[in-house]
Amino acid sequence: MIGCLVLHDRTHDANACEKIRKYRVMKLSDAQWEKLEPVLLGRMGDAGAKGKNNRLFIEAMILISEQDVKWALLPQEFGKWSTAYMRFRRWNEISLWQQLPEVAGDDSDLRKMMERIAVFSSAYTKRVEEKIRRQKSRTEYRDQFRALMASVAATPAESEELTEVVAGSEWVQLMNRYTPCILPTR
Repeated sequence: MIGCLVLHDRTHDANACEKIRKYRVMKLSDAQWEKLEPVLLGRMGDAGAKGKNNRLFIEAMILISEQDVKWALLPQEFGKWSTAYMRFRRWNEISLWQQLPEVAGDDSDLRKMMERIAVFSSAYTKRVEEKIRRQKSRTEYRDQFRALMASVAATPAESEELTEVVAGSEWVQLMNRYTPCILPTR
């Protein structure tokens, strides 16, 4: 049974600990591992950094993808959650997760596990792309707003008058909070 995790010297709430205790960690059989091992990064003999335990990492990914475990609640038996997360991201960037279901061959259980990880990876990629799109949209909107305000306020007197009218609006106050220096506030 997995004990309650302690992160940053604080114990997570009882519900999170109970949920972790209920996880049934899927272990790879030796035959399944033999199919996966040759295609994974960080093996002995590969150039660059070596993964301490690829098998344990794959089992951690199975747990995360199948049980919807939050990264920070990854049981300590899998190592540091932040290390596992960074490794997941690196493998995701080179689309390794999408290749693994093909390696499973005729092993339907292994194929299902690898497909679930590939789906989890794709969902992660979509979230990252959406976040980047939103950030870009906010930046473009802010730049357009600044350009509009600069074009409307042709003289210092007009600028001061515009500031008095607009600065009191809740929308401009929100914009100033997140993008300082749009309009001077009084």
